[in-house]
Amino acid sequence: MKSVLKEVERILNREGFLSLKYPRGCFDIAARRENLLLIKTLLNIDSFQDYQANNLKVLSHYLSASPLLIGERTRREWLKEGIVYERFGIPSVNIETFDGIMKGDYPRAIRFRGGLFGRVNPEKLREARLERELSRRELAEAIGITKKSIYEHERGMFRIMFDVLESLESFLERKVSERIDPFSFEIEKPETKPSDRLEKEVAMEMERLGFRTDFVSKAPLDIVAECESVLLSDVERNAKLLERNAPFLKLLSELAEAPALLLSKKPSKREVSGLILMDVEELRSFCSGKELVKEIEG
Repeated sequence: MKSVLKEVERILNREGFLSLKYPRGCFDIAARRENLLLIKTLLNIDSFQDYQANNLKVLSHYLSASPLLIGERTRREWLKEGIVYERFGIPSVNIETFDGIMKGDYPRAIRFRGGLFGRVNPEKLREARLERELSRRELAEAIGITKKSIYEHERGMFRIMFDVLESLESFLERKVSERIDPFSFEIEKPETKPSDRLEKEVAMEMERLGFRTDFVSKAPLDIVAECESVLLSDVERNAKLLERNAPFLKLLSELAEAPALLLSKKPSKREVSGLILMDVEELRSFCSGKELVKEIEG
């Protein structure tokens, strides 16, 4: 059985994406062609935890990225082709569905706890009904739902049980469904907090400079800050950990088109992997976030 991660890499390379691999993080691959994708791969998507999802949501929010979980199964079933699943608010698909999406073939169904659903295009439904010269009541009775349901779907209520959607299309002899784009999901950013005093100290200085800040873990950075632009920062006391993260942060910075900064206490270097390394105390010398970003970008 081929690795899910390797298959995703192969597909992204085929489609001309630039990518960064960061295994064992909240994402395994960051990839960009036009838009930025943050992809986590697992055999069993039920092993994906809420804290990983929260980190993905924070990064996706600030980087205008689309998070995606790609796997093969849950504890109870194999993931099916053409269906979007969901885990802690992160859209999830199998490798075949992902491959299809990359070729422009988007799924028609999405799995929630209540069952399998589709989405109706209101205009297509209304046009198909009128072409058949059917009233809403006649169409509803023909497929076994209420007149109110037809009315709501023609007014823009997109979610519909998938078997009902199939009955509609079979009876009308016309496609009235909307394809489901997992990259268009609305992702709500969770609240975050610093993991230690150093992160808290840095965040306070960032906020003084006009940034709003959030915190992430299992990534090559700890703090995401936003003022006029987004700033990615790795804050570490451990020099070895800082040097290990720096190459990944540099590549993520380039993919995300966002400046990045390394911060530590009394560092022995001024630069690591092409990124500026500052003493945390240096932040106090800046008067604004714009001034700090200007210094970083040279």
